[in-house]
Amino acid sequence: SQNKDKRIQGYRVTPRKLDKEHLGMSFRVQLEGEEVAVKVINRDSLGSRNISHIENEILALKSCKSEQIVKFLDVKKTANSYYIFLEYCEDGSLETYIKQKGKLE
Repeated sequence: SQNKDKRIQGYRVTPRKLDKEHLGMSFRVQLEGEEVAVKVINRDSLGSRNISHIENEILALKSCKSEQIVKFLDVKKTANSYYIFLEYCEDGSLETYIKQKGKLE
């Protein structure tokens, strides 16, 4: 099978998977030539409680403004999915970083 880019409302999503999470998957994407991350969450698989959790996560990410926190860039909703666009971190998630390098000091 041939990998193809997918367009999500102006974003070109490449098929490079970064991480599988409890409610979705994260991918590396190109936005105007810049690498960013997108967390893709299938809306069909969410119950009303999880939809509320996702909406709260989006609100929290929008309000966090710190150099120590991954920057929220955008969110797109389609009939089937949430697409949460975030700053791309080369070392992956904090959980992955700690698993690979041990606890932080």
